[in-house]
Amino acid sequence: MDPLHITTSDWYAIGAATTSLARFAGLVIAGALTFLISHALLPSLVYTHHLSPRAHSVRPVLYVVAVAAFALAVLSFVEALSNAIAVISRIYPRWFI
Repeated sequence: MDPLHITTSDWYAIGAATTSLARFAGLVIAGALTFLISHALLPSLVYTHHLSPRAHSVRPVLYVVAVAAFALAVLSFVEALSNAIAVISRIYPRWFI
């Protein structure tokens, strides 16, 4: 199974897959941090009176941001996977020996 010559479009697809994976990692980290702030940190700070009780009004917005970040992360992972499968199938036309 010798790989065929890798063309410029293949390198572009590899770069797009790598970019999508980096975007996936960033969105997962952003979603996790936002969820952590809204679910653990903010209630703790309100309970210890470091923040006013009005800070609880921010929690629903942070939950929406976390869900949106996780949804975008899933889309980014699907995009990376589809780009990777496409370029691997062009380089290696047969998947099995």
